[in-house]
Amino acid sequence: MPARFTFRLDTLLRVRALRERECERAVAQVRAEIARLDAWCVSTQDEIEARQNDIRSASAEGAIDPRELARLRAWIAHLRGSLSARSAERSALLAQSEARLAEWRDARRDRRVIEKMRETRLAQHLRDVAAGDQAQADELAQQLHAMRSDRADRDRSAAP
Repeated sequence: MPARFTFRLDTLLRVRALRERECERAVAQVRAEIARLDAWCVSTQDEIEARQNDIRSASAEGAIDPRELARLRAWIAHLRGSLSARSAERSALLAQSEARLAEWRDARRDRRVIEKMRETRLAQHLRDVAAGDQAQADELAQQLHAMRSDRADRDRSAAP
């Protein structure tokens, strides 16, 4: 029975695969946060356009309360200010995303190195097992040939 293949670095391979998955999750979290910010920015921009349309329509009618106009303009200014704050936050998240992506690439490379090692050692193990099996088969064939030769020699010497 051939020896069972064991790779002494299997635990390290599992740890590196786990690290890769954790890094992948971190990248996904940052990207989800960026997507959430982008959606918020789109809805804020829509809100700004809606309030500007309110001002335009009220101005076209000619009957707009100055206090309402001031309130709408203040609200639009607030929304624009929050948009620029979110833009700075998005830039920071993009930098964080790049850093996490680099960590993930490193983790993936580290896992692949160990996987390649495992594949190489498994291939060598399989070659060794095949060579052992071939050696056994050759030995068996040699023994059978020797037995048949001995029998043939006995049969020839026993015949008158």
